[in-house]
Amino acid sequence: VESSIANGSFTSDKSLFYFSICEGFGSCKIYEGKLTKDSIVAYSQLPAPINLPDVSSTHPFITEVKGKKVLVFSSNREGGQGGMDLWTSSYKGKWSTPENLGKGVNTLGNELTPFFDNDSNKLYFSSDWHYNIGGFDVFSVKGKFPSSWEEVFNMGIPYNSPLNDLYYIATSESEGFLTSSREGSKTEKDAPCCNDIYDFKKEQKIVEAVK
Repeated sequence: VESSIANGSFTSDKSLFYFSICEGFGSCKIYEGKLTKDSIVAYSQLPAPINLPDVSSTHPFITEVKGKKVLVFSSNREGGQGGMDLWTSSYKGKWSTPENLGKGVNTLGNELTPFFDNDSNKLYFSSDWHYNIGGFDVFSVKGKFPSSWEEVFNMGIPYNSPLNDLYYIATSESEGFLTSSREGSKTEKDAPCCNDIYDFKKEQKIVEAVK
C-alpha cells in the first residue's frame, strides 16, 4: 500500500512540524517532526491518546492558547458525532486525552482541515453536512477550546462553490489560501475532479494561485 504525506502545520517558532501519513484511504496517523534550518531532522508518530489502533487521525493544526500548545485534528475515533470529527488536545509534558469539539461544530457527516485564528478566536473548517452550497464547504465559528463555540457560519461565495472547498488558511487579515475542485480547476478529465490551490483576498474575487 502506498503512503501519502500531507496536511502540515508549523509551531509559531518553526521548531516543530506536524503532519499526517496515510497508508491507503482512511488510515492516517499524525506525526511530529523536529526542524533545523527548515529541514526535518527527525520525526516520530505521536503516541496515544492522539494516535490509536484502527483509528484514523489526520489534518493536524497546531496553535498556542495562553502559552499552551493546542492540537486540533480530524478523527473517526469513538465518542464523536459521526464520520470524521474535529478533536483537540493540549500539551503539558504529554498530550491530554482528546476532546470532541461538540455537536455544534461536528455532525453526522465529516469535518476536516481545521485552522484556528488566534486574533479573532475563530475556527475555520470544512464540512459536508452543515448547510452548504455543495460538497465540502468552508465554515467559521467563534469560540474557545475545547467545546465552547457559537453559531457555525457558512463562508459563502466566493470561498465556497458547488464542489469541494477545503484547507482554508489565512495568511493575513485579508488574504489566504484554500483548495477547491470548482469549475475552472486544472484536471486531466473534462469534469472537475481534483483540488487545486487558490488564493483569496477579502471581498475580492478568488484568483487561482497554482495549477
